[in-house]
This record gives sequence, structure tokens and C-alpha cells, in this order.
Amino acid sequence: MSKKLTFFLFTIVVLGTLLRIYKLDRTLSFDTDQAAAYLIADRILSGKNLLLVGPLTTIWQVNLLPPTYYYLITLLKFFLQDELLITAFFTVTGILTVVLAFITGREISGKKAGLLSAYLTAVSVTMIQYSRNIWELHLIPFLILLSLYFIQKANRQGNVKYLWLSILTFCISLMYVSSFLLIPAMLFLWTAAYKKIKLQPGFRSFRKILIPFIFLLAAFYLPVLFFETFNGFPSVAYIINILTGQTGYVSTNLPSAFQNLIEHSWLFLYSLFPYLNGILILPLLLIFLIPQSFRKNRSSGYLTSKVLTVLLSASLLLTSLYSGKAEVYRMASLYPFFFLIAGSSLNRYLIMKNNLQLKTVTYSLVLIFLSAFTIFNLKNYRFHLLQGNQLAYKPLFNAAKFILNDAGNASFTLYVITPFEKQNHHATPYYLALEKLTGEKLINLNQKGNWIDQNLQKKNWIYLICREYADMSTADRDCQEYFTRTYNLSQAVMKVKLDQEILYKIRGQS
Repeated sequence: MSKKLTFFLFTIVVLGTLLRIYKLDRTLSFDTDQAAAYLIADRILSGKNLLLVGPLTTIWQVNLLPPTYYYLITLLKFFLQDELLITAFFTVTGILTVVLAFITGREISGKKAGLLSAYLTAVSVTMIQYSRNIWELHLIPFLILLSLYFIQKANRQGNVKYLWLSILTFCISLMYVSSFLLIPAMLFLWTAAYKKIKLQPGFRSFRKILIPFIFLLAAFYLPVLFFETFNGFPSVAYIINILTGQTGYVSTNLPSAFQNLIEHSWLFLYSLFPYLNGILILPLLLIFLIPQSFRKNRSSGYLTSKVLTVLLSASLLLTSLYSGKAEVYRMASLYPFFFLIAGSSLNRYLIMKNNLQLKTVTYSLVLIFLSAFTIFNLKNYRFHLLQGNQLAYKPLFNAAKFILNDAGNASFTLYVITPFEKQNHHATPYYLALEKLTGEKLINLNQKGNWIDQNLQKKNWIYLICREYADMSTADRDCQEYFTRTYNLSQAVMKVKLDQEILYKIRGQS
């Protein structure tokens, strides 16, 4: 690389690094999913849990995911011990994602396109958030970029071994449900690359790709298959209900599907351009990116910006089938496609052979796009990361200390309710805090070993934690009264407002 190119890349990587490590210790999260991962890793290391299935996600009644992510956290906990160091692993992966965006973008559309893709990845507040805390989906952009890089490497060198590496990397990314959106797209890219390298008919190439993909997929899902086999296949019946539209998770109704698509697409675009009015986002894409992405570029093989645009659109279209609550994090696998497309499209404006006046216009368009992207993302970064979440874990430990001081030597259990979740799902962070303060194991895991036991435990005292309620009267009505009525318990003997929670002490059934 030239010195100029190296300087720009170095500057982008330094910027991305600073945005990811600044006050990292003060935004460390022990929220529900993070706490569950730490608790499960602890139980695996202590020999109290043989984990066979992956995290609860999207459709809790089905073992959708392999335990890859929990195994990774267990390995990191064994070697690193400290939660901040484990988080730093995700931070390093996030920084490497910036570098990989450059390398992959360069392979597809040239050096300048690679720099632009890297810059967008570096300043994206979503990618920054992914680098600052642990969660299975936070590793997905890196793995998808790596898989795409191997495809392009196979195209350029005519070496099918890179395709096997791409398939392996993608199978690892299936630790989270987001990557399922890309299975058709990746099968197309692998098949096209294999056909080009081996000069074989399309169907034969597809078969040659499908067999190793299924084999590797089965290898990662082997623990899940063991669990299903020895527990009477609990997921199978529910999967049949899902596919036949009996659960509310999947809908083929056209108006419903269209609404699902709009909701998911809007969430995805807004995560890329936070604070920007939705009416302005679409013209921004239509004017700046989409027309240029369909022009011919220098890429060899089928991995071009045009193909990436079509595959991104097709993958977004698949979100129309999901009728549950739309969540932006389920589209984590799509971000690399956007950054590569955007880098390639913006680069087209920079390399246009125009006169000085037109060149001034095209360069100005690129500058406007980059400025808008940077301003809105860094504004979101400043608000959410540096103001809203400072010492995010402090209220959690304050609540745990209060409970320990109040309970004394009496036995107690926790139950956590939010306006949208009444099944004790969010008790995990409080149990993690209690265990870190006491050094004792205070909660068992569920039968699957992939979450805490959410059932109400028989103890002397129950500490009911009502989170995210607007005021105490609402919590009294919708949380405490609901809980005592459901479990036929007496009213609370104590009620206190803590930092982010309203806590009730209720006599239990020991």
C-alpha cells in the first residue's frame, strides 16, 4: 500500500479504536443477556452444567441456536477471568471489523472503496455499541465480513479451499439467529464461486456446496441434536406449529408481511442514520447509493456491489415472514453488506471522469453523505454511551447490596417483572450481582442449562423487583398486585424506590 493509503487507514483505525475504548470500564454491562452468559459460563467451569443448547432467542420454545456463544464465553472466562477483559475481546473484534471492512471492500471495489467502508464501520454507533459489551450478535458483523472476504479470495485465486473457510466462518456466525437471514444469499455466493472455479453446471455446483454446509451445520448443532434426542424432541412439534402459522411467530398474510417488512427496514435504516427523519433517509439512499451500486465495478467473480445490493434486499425481505416484535438486533448480519455497498457506491462518485465543475459536485455529494452519517452517529454515541449509560452496572449492585443487608441471615429469592416481561426472565443480572458480592451460587439453571430457573423459589422472603415502570402507583397496580394475585401471596411488607427499580418485600412460602 502507498504511504498515503496507509496513513488514511491508520487514522480510521485509530478513530474507531478510540470510539470503542473510551470509558469502556464505565459502560460495562451486566444486563440480562450478559449476566446469563457469565452465570452459565461459571456453572460450566464448576462442572454443574453440561450445556447442550444455545441462548434463548426470538422463539423461546424452540432450541434455535447451538451453544457456540456460551462455549466461547466459558473459554474466555477460563483464561481471562475478569469481565472487563472478556469485554475487551469483543472490543478487539470490533476494531478488527473496521480493518476487515477495508480489506474486503478493497478486494471487491478497490482501495478507496475499502477506506470508505472502513470509515463507515468505524463511526457507526451500532458497530461501536457492538464493540463495548458482550452479546452473541456483537460478533456477527466480523464473522460475516470474514466469510465474504474468503468468498472473494476464492474468486480471485481460483482456490476452492477458501470457500470451505467461508462456509466454516458462516456456520460459526449461526450462534445468533440474525445470520439465518443470509443463508439463501450465502448459498448463492458459494455456488456462484464454486461454479466459476470448477467450471461445473449450476445444480452440480450447488450440490457440492450444500453437502459440506449441511455437514458443518450438523457439527455445530450436534449438542442440540443430543439434547433433542434424549428429551423427546421438544422443539419439533412447536416448529411444525410455527411453519403452519399457528403460533403468531410466522405469517404469510400479505398485509401483515408488508407491515413486518416496513418495521424491520425502518429499524435497520434508523440504526444507520439515528435522529435522521425517515422521510430523508430514503432519498439519501436513492440518490447517493443505490444507482451507483448497480454500475459495473472492478470486482472479479460474482461478489459485486450490485449483487450485494440485491442480496441485502432479499435478506431484508425475509424479515417480512416474522410476525413477532421487530427488533433491530436481529439484523446484525446485514450491516457488513450495507457498509460494503456504501463504500463502493461512494467511491464511484470519486472516480468519475468529469470536468472540474462536475467533480466538485460529486465530491460535495460524498462529503455531504459522510458528514450526515458521522454527525448523526456520533450524536447518538455521545448521548447513549457517554451520558445515558455511565456506570450502568452501579444501580444493579446497589439493589443487590440493599437486598443482602435487609435479608440478613434469612433465606430469600428474587422475582423481576417489567411491563413487557412477567416471567422472571430479567432476574439474571441481580443474581449475578448477588453472587459476585457473596461468592455463593444462589440460583440454579433451567433444565436446558441455557438460562436461570425462572420459577418462583420457596424461600422465607421474596424480593419483587419492578423495573421500567413510570411511577410507583403503576408498579403497585401492574406489577405487585399482579404478582401477589398470580401466586396467591400477601401484600408487600416493605416498598422502596431504588435507582431504577421499585422493590417489594413479600413473605414467601418456605
